Amino acid sequence: MLGAPPSGELLSFLTEKTAGHPYYLEELLRYLRDEHLVEGSPARLSASLGPLPDSLTALLTAQLDALPAEARRVMKSASVVGRTFWLRLLERLVERESADAVEVARRRDIVISQDASLLPGDPQFSFRHALLKDAAYALLTRRERARLHGLAAGLLESRVAEGGRRIRALAARHREAAGQPAEAGALWLSAAREAADAHSSAEAYEYAREAERLAPGPESAYASARSLNGLSRNSEAVAAATRAEAGGGDLATDARLLRSRALVAMGQFAPSIEAAREAAATATGERLARALTQESLALRLVGKLPESLDRARAALSALDAPESPPAPERDRIRVEALLAIARTHRSSAAFPEAEAAAREALELAVSRGDAAGENVAWGTLGDLHRTQGRGEESLRCYERVLPWRLAMGDRRGAAVCRSTMGSACNTLGRSDEAIAHYREALPVLREVGDNFNAAWCLQGEALAIGKSDPARAATLLDEAARAFRDSGSPAGLASVLHIASQIRFRLGDFPAARRLALEAVEEFRRVGEKPSLTVALNTLGAALRATGDLDGAARAHRESIDTSLDPRVSAASHEELSVTLEDSGDLAGAIRECEATTSLTERRGDPKHLAGSLGRLSSLMALTGAHAAAEALLRTRASLL
Repeated sequence: MLGAPPSGELLSFLTEKTAGHPYYLEELLRYLRDEHLVEGSPARLSASLGPLPDSLTALLTAQLDALPAEARRVMKSASVVGRTFWLRLLERLVERESADAVEVARRRDIVISQDASLLPGDPQFSFRHALLKDAAYALLTRRERARLHGLAAGLLESRVAEGGRRIRALAARHREAAGQPAEAGALWLSAAREAADAHSSAEAYEYAREAERLAPGPESAYASARSLNGLSRNSEAVAAATRAEAGGGDLATDARLLRSRALVAMGQFAPSIEAAREAAATATGERLARALTQESLALRLVGKLPESLDRARAALSALDAPESPPAPERDRIRVEALLAIARTHRSSAAFPEAEAAAREALELAVSRGDAAGENVAWGTLGDLHRTQGRGEESLRCYERVLPWRLAMGDRRGAAVCRSTMGSACNTLGRSDEAIAHYREALPVLREVGDNFNAAWCLQGEALAIGKSDPARAATLLDEAARAFRDSGSPAGLASVLHIASQIRFRLGDFPAARRLALEAVEEFRRVGEKPSLTVALNTLGAALRATGDLDGAARAHRESIDTSLDPRVSAASHEELSVTLEDSGDLAGAIRECEATTSLTERRGDPKHLAGSLGRLSSLMALTGAHAAAEALLRTRASLL
């Protein structure tokens, strides 16, 4: 900076003066250079050196004072705009051309120009350091600051269309600084809504908190609830939504719907259903359709599939009512209802019907330019393929969704998508890819505070390494359990307990597997999640059989059969019960259950599993002396292979 190495004397002087403060050192060197107070090589203090500014603030103020009068005046006004400011906006603020003054400040290293601008077509500059901006700001009187903040707010508000919510947020800060808190609160609220619409939940929450601070009330509480829900801070979202319900009318309906969504994420399905029904009771048109769709979602998660389908279909009917919203909004909600139907059919293993509904939703979303609906539909199709074991098709669907999430700046949504891609890779047995997806998603989910989906990542990685490193998998599951507790999700906790039971079973620790499976079953019963309960009952039955409780094992498998709505799970339950009855010496019962497995597998068109079932049935027949029947079954099995 000085053009020559410093002398020992100069180094001592600089160290004593700045006490090693790097920015103070930089600014003092700059001041000495610009005022020609160093000379020679090595550089040393000039003999004409007089009194120097005695602090960093004084030094920065001296740099500003050294500017020509017009440049100094413009810099003082620019400091009101902020560390970053725009030339054209600044010119309107000071009511004169300012390009020359800003150029002078730039040449003096007071400000720097920036390549990009938040306001298109308006050159953007920033003070070289925030302390320089503060020093310029300190030169203004309080009255002048308030006046300029008010003017800056108005100028920024006139350019919101160009810069969006970030300009609105800047205007809000200026309104508050001008002594106009109500106006500032309204701007923060608008910025929070805009950020939430753009799926920028962390940004939306920042703005919503400011809105609640300056203008507390139901509207700002709803904005907070919406952003908290997006961040998966579900218990806080429920509390904020409850505050928002005090607003009454449509706002109360919207708040109840949001509360219902947050409760679902927490695994509290019964209160979620109640909240959705409260919303539907007073809603019409669009809001009624949304409430019915939300109720359908919660009902599906507790295994009430006929009711879930009924509510989703009722949502479609509500959209045809005279008071339904305009066509674009109506079609967007129709997409949501169709996807609710698709998910319910998927839960009941009605896969053709599920795919038909999902594809109808996809076609409608594409035809109406509904990018959000289109990508949710692709995600639903991906889930549908994954459920049927079609991992490659599932991955292709998720790979369509991920770029859109990234383009939207929806880091949380992209991370959730990567997590589902990990699940698809698990389905394909591609453990290394699955682990890579989970590990890329997990830090983002933790950063945004989404403990719920972070826990699913941990659980997925545990599944991926369960056979190769069961001890590490158990550690991950413990961490996932803590995350599910933090997010208030008993359903997620039950899922972790279930998988932990399976891993303990693989390790041969059958008592631990039995204990964990029993806990998982009790949790699934508590939250009323029947689809997961049926699978957990099978795991419990296997653990009970391994610990010698054959009667208990048979009861668990029979309950799984009675509650299952998925033919694949039913087939597995009959097979497990067959093994248990064989161990009990009940060959006739074992054959009966194996025949049920064979019938279900044949109807599903699954030749690989059908061959295995026929082989087992043949062995059981041979044990009873029915050798001809056993040989016939083996011939049928051979034809499949």
